[in-house]
Amino acid sequence: MKNYDEMSLRSCRPDKDSIECIEFCLKNLIQDKKHTMHEIVAGKCTYEELIGALLLAEDELFARRL
Repeated sequence: MKNYDEMSLRSCRPDKDSIECIEFCLKNLIQDKKHTMHEIVAGKCTYEELIGALLLAEDELFARRL
């Protein structure tokens, strides 16, 4: 991120449940009608890769809670 270093970004966490945060991000990404799946979010990461990573993280968290 332009105004933050990696340590600063990694040091802050939302005060919410991790699945709730992932679902919020997924919902907003999926509802986005301005971008295509193959557009770059940042660096070389596409929306498709970001959504895929969030889905994998969500699956992993659900599996651990069972």
